[in-house]
Amino acid sequence: MLPPHVALLAIMLAPPVAATAEREGDVAGFRRAHRRTQLAGMGVLTGWAVVNIGAGVGASFLDRDRRYFHEGNAIWNSVNLVIGVVGLATNAADKSRGRDRPAVQHRKTMRTYLVNGVLDVVYVAAGAATIAIGQHRGSDRVRGYGQAIAFQGAFLFAFDTAMLIAHQRVAARRLRATPARVGQRGYGVVFSMAL
Repeated sequence: MLPPHVALLAIMLAPPVAATAEREGDVAGFRRAHRRTQLAGMGVLTGWAVVNIGAGVGASFLDRDRRYFHEGNAIWNSVNLVIGVVGLATNAADKSRGRDRPAVQHRKTMRTYLVNGVLDVVYVAAGAATIAIGQHRGSDRVRGYGQAIAFQGAFLFAFDTAMLIAHQRVAARRLRATPARVGQRGYGVVFSMAL
Protein backbone atom coordinates (compact mmCIF):
# COMPACT_ATOMS: atom_id res chain seq x y z
CA MET A 1 0.00 0.00 0.00
CA LEU A 2 1.30 3.45 -0.90
CA PRO A 3 1.88 6.01 1.84
CA PRO A 4 -0.95 8.61 1.83
CA HIS A 5 1.22 11.48 0.58
CA VAL A 6 2.50 9.37 -2.33
CA ALA A 7 -1.05 8.35 -3.26
CA LEU A 8 -2.19 12.00 -3.25
CA LEU A 9 0.77 13.02 -5.38
CA ALA A 10 0.02 10.21 -7.83
CA ILE A 11 -3.60 11.35 -8.13
CA MET A 12 -2.53 14.92 -8.75
CA LEU A 13 0.06 14.02 -11.37
CA ALA A 14 -1.94 11.31 -13.14
CA PRO A 15 -2.67 12.37 -16.69
CA PRO A 16 -6.40 12.86 -17.17
CA VAL A 17 -8.42 10.89 -19.67
CA ALA A 18 -8.63 12.68 -23.00
CA ALA A 19 -11.77 14.78 -23.39
CA THR A 20 -14.25 14.04 -26.16
CA ALA A 21 -14.17 16.24 -29.26
CA GLU A 22 -17.42 18.01 -28.42
CA ARG A 23 -16.11 19.06 -25.01
CA GLU A 24 -12.67 20.26 -26.00
CA GLY A 25 -12.26 23.89 -25.11
CA ASP A 26 -15.42 23.93 -22.98
CA VAL A 27 -14.38 26.83 -20.72
CA ALA A 28 -17.89 27.63 -19.50
CA GLY A 29 -18.62 23.96 -18.89
CA PHE A 30 -15.39 23.56 -16.93
CA ARG A 31 -16.15 26.58 -14.76
CA ARG A 32 -19.71 25.34 -14.05
CA ALA A 33 -18.53 21.82 -13.21
CA HIS A 34 -15.68 23.16 -11.05
CA ARG A 35 -18.09 25.41 -9.17
CA ARG A 36 -20.63 22.59 -8.65
CA THR A 37 -17.88 20.33 -7.33
CA GLN A 38 -16.67 23.00 -4.92
CA LEU A 39 -20.22 23.74 -3.73
CA ALA A 40 -20.92 20.06 -3.16
CA GLY A 41 -17.67 19.62 -1.24
CA MET A 42 -18.21 22.69 0.93
CA GLY A 43 -21.78 21.52 1.58
CA VAL A 44 -20.45 18.17 2.82
CA LEU A 45 -17.85 19.89 5.01
CA THR A 46 -20.43 22.30 6.45
CA GLY A 47 -22.90 19.48 7.12
CA TRP A 48 -20.19 17.38 8.77
CA ALA A 49 -19.26 20.33 10.98
CA VAL A 50 -22.84 21.06 12.04
CA VAL A 51 -23.51 17.41 12.91
CA ASN A 52 -20.24 17.10 14.84
CA ILE A 53 -20.76 20.33 16.77
CA GLY A 54 -24.30 19.34 17.77
CA ALA A 55 -23.38 15.76 18.57
CA GLY A 56 -20.18 16.81 20.32
CA VAL A 57 -21.88 19.30 22.61
CA GLY A 58 -24.78 16.95 23.40
CA ALA A 59 -22.63 13.86 23.88
CA SER A 60 -20.15 15.68 26.10
CA PHE A 61 -22.95 15.97 28.69
CA LEU A 62 -24.35 12.47 28.19
CA ASP A 63 -21.20 10.38 27.73
CA ARG A 64 -18.99 11.43 30.65
CA ASP A 65 -16.39 8.72 29.91
CA ARG A 66 -15.65 10.18 26.48
CA ARG A 67 -16.47 13.78 27.31
CA TYR A 68 -13.20 15.23 26.04
CA PHE A 69 -13.38 13.34 22.75
CA HIS A 70 -16.80 14.89 22.10
CA GLU A 71 -15.64 18.34 23.21
CA GLY A 72 -12.63 18.07 20.92
CA ASN A 73 -14.87 17.18 17.96
CA ALA A 74 -17.09 20.19 18.64
CA ILE A 75 -14.12 22.53 18.94
CA TRP A 76 -12.38 21.18 15.80
CA ASN A 77 -15.59 21.44 13.78
CA SER A 78 -16.13 25.08 14.66
CA VAL A 79 -13.13 25.70 12.37
CA ASN A 80 -14.54 23.32 9.72
CA LEU A 81 -17.85 25.19 9.89
CA VAL A 82 -16.17 28.52 9.18
CA ILE A 83 -14.19 27.04 6.27
CA GLY A 84 -17.32 25.39 4.85
CA VAL A 85 -19.49 28.51 5.11
CA VAL A 86 -16.79 30.72 3.57
CA GLY A 87 -16.33 28.13 0.79
CA LEU A 88 -20.08 28.06 0.11
CA ALA A 89 -20.31 31.85 0.06
CA THR A 90 -17.26 32.21 -2.17
CA ASN A 91 -18.45 29.63 -4.69
CA ALA A 92 -22.15 30.60 -4.61
CA ALA A 93 -21.48 33.66 -6.75
CA ASP A 94 -21.11 32.74 -10.42
CA LYS A 95 -17.52 33.59 -11.28
CA SER A 96 -17.70 32.37 -14.87
CA ARG A 97 -15.52 35.24 -15.98
CA GLY A 98 -12.70 34.54 -13.54
CA ARG A 99 -9.24 35.84 -14.29
CA ASP A 100 -7.47 32.49 -14.16
CA ARG A 101 -7.49 30.27 -17.21
CA PRO A 102 -9.20 26.94 -16.48
CA ALA A 103 -5.94 24.97 -16.45
CA VAL A 104 -4.43 27.44 -13.96
CA GLN A 105 -7.56 27.33 -11.82
CA HIS A 106 -7.44 23.53 -11.87
CA ARG A 107 -3.78 23.42 -10.83
CA LYS A 108 -4.40 25.84 -7.95
CA THR A 109 -7.35 23.79 -6.73
CA MET A 110 -5.42 20.53 -6.95
CA ARG A 111 -2.45 22.06 -5.13
CA THR A 112 -4.73 23.31 -2.34
CA TYR A 113 -6.29 19.89 -1.75
CA LEU A 114 -2.93 18.15 -2.00
CA VAL A 115 -1.42 20.43 0.67
CA ASN A 116 -4.53 19.91 2.81
CA GLY A 117 -4.16 16.14 2.40
CA VAL A 118 -0.57 16.27 3.62
CA LEU A 119 -1.67 18.40 6.59
CA ASP A 120 -4.39 15.85 7.36
CA VAL A 121 -1.74 13.15 7.71
CA VAL A 122 0.08 15.47 10.11
CA TYR A 123 -3.16 15.92 12.10
CA VAL A 124 -3.60 12.15 12.43
CA ALA A 125 0.02 11.77 13.56
CA ALA A 126 -0.33 14.67 16.01
CA GLY A 127 -3.52 13.10 17.36
CA ALA A 128 -1.77 9.76 17.85
CA ALA A 129 1.11 11.50 19.65
CA THR A 130 -1.36 13.40 21.84
CA ILE A 131 -3.16 10.17 22.71
CA ALA A 132 0.17 8.62 23.75
CA ILE A 133 1.03 11.66 25.89
CA GLY A 134 -2.41 11.50 27.52
CA GLN A 135 -1.98 7.82 28.32
CA HIS A 136 1.49 8.41 29.71
CA ARG A 137 0.27 11.23 31.96
CA GLY A 138 -3.02 9.55 32.80
CA SER A 139 -4.95 12.56 31.46
CA ASP A 140 -8.39 11.82 30.06
CA ARG A 141 -8.57 15.34 28.62
CA VAL A 142 -5.33 15.07 26.65
CA ARG A 143 -6.17 11.55 25.47
CA GLY A 144 -9.73 12.56 24.43
CA TYR A 145 -8.56 15.64 22.55
CA GLY A 146 -5.93 13.51 20.81
CA GLN A 147 -8.61 11.05 19.73
CA ALA A 148 -10.68 13.91 18.34
CA ILE A 149 -7.70 15.31 16.41
CA ALA A 150 -6.91 11.90 14.91
CA PHE A 151 -10.57 11.23 14.06
CA GLN A 152 -11.10 14.60 12.39
CA GLY A 153 -7.77 14.35 10.56
CA ALA A 154 -8.84 10.99 9.13
CA PHE A 155 -12.16 12.45 7.96
CA LEU A 156 -10.43 15.45 6.39
CA PHE A 157 -7.95 13.17 4.63
CA ALA A 158 -10.84 11.22 3.09
CA PHE A 159 -12.61 14.49 2.21
CA ASP A 160 -9.56 16.08 0.58
CA THR A 161 -8.79 12.88 -1.35
CA ALA A 162 -12.39 12.75 -2.62
CA MET A 163 -12.17 16.40 -3.67
CA LEU A 164 -8.89 15.74 -5.51
CA ILE A 165 -10.48 12.87 -7.41
CA ALA A 166 -13.65 14.84 -8.17
CA HIS A 167 -11.72 17.83 -9.51
CA GLN A 168 -9.43 15.58 -11.56
CA ARG A 169 -12.54 14.06 -13.16
CA VAL A 170 -13.92 17.51 -13.95
CA ALA A 171 -10.66 18.41 -15.66
CA ALA A 172 -10.58 15.10 -17.53
CA ARG A 173 -14.05 15.76 -18.92
CA ARG A 174 -13.69 19.47 -19.64
CA LEU A 175 -10.04 20.19 -20.42
CA ARG A 176 -8.19 18.82 -23.41
CA ALA A 177 -4.98 17.21 -22.20
CA THR A 178 -1.88 16.94 -24.29
CA PRO A 179 0.33 13.91 -23.71
CA ALA A 180 2.47 13.93 -20.61
CA ARG A 181 5.98 15.10 -21.31
CA VAL A 182 9.27 14.53 -19.58
CA GLY A 183 11.62 17.46 -19.90
CA GLN A 184 14.35 19.20 -18.00
CA ARG A 185 11.95 20.03 -15.18
CA GLY A 186 10.56 16.52 -14.83
CA TYR A 187 7.12 15.05 -15.35
CA GLY A 188 4.07 17.17 -16.05
CA VAL A 189 0.71 17.32 -17.74
CA VAL A 190 -0.08 20.25 -20.00
CA PHE A 191 -3.69 21.36 -20.40
CA SER A 192 -4.65 23.40 -23.41
CA MET A 193 -7.91 25.09 -24.26
CA ALA A 194 -9.22 27.07 -27.20
CA LEU A 195 -10.13 30.42 -25.61
